[in-house]
Amino acid sequence: MKLTEKGLRRLRYFLISAIVICLTPLCESGRLLNGASGEADFYAGREIICAIDLGDDMRGSHGLETGLSYELLNRFAEDNGCSVRIVTKGRKDSPEYLDSLRQGSVDILITHIDENASVEGLNVSHPINDCSAWLTSGKDLRSIKQINSWFSYFSATEQYRQIRNRYT
Repeated sequence: MKLTEKGLRRLRYFLISAIVICLTPLCESGRLLNGASGEADFYAGREIICAIDLGDDMRGSHGLETGLSYELLNRFAEDNGCSVRIVTKGRKDSPEYLDSLRQGSVDILITHIDENASVEGLNVSHPINDCSAWLTSGKDLRSIKQINSWFSYFSATEQYRQIRNRYT
């Protein structure tokens, strides 16, 4: 069977289309796992110290929000090649997390953000849910860029929808 010029052209377009269709998910997966930007190396290989201060104790009415934040932090660490250590407030007289973030003893703080919050000198992420955000020190914008980039891509995935559905 001899292929005509038109048949060869169709075969070539078919092969190119098949290659593009097969390679696109691999490229997109790599882009998602790498934080989807050139900022992806900021946290790579590091242990990041995180605090979740949402005013609940996992058993209260907002405990689900802390659970969601905990899972997102762990997923962020997994996708960005770092480890995460979550610190807790402990005693009532322990220092405020905003001060800990400003001093550098905490890398990421997840907290409720309202219009009256004093976040001067800190970077605030895009809203993660209806009333919370991730804060980082204002010393280096790469940290918040990586968080925002990762969350933009991750929030569009089925995995995010499954995690979110567990906590709503």
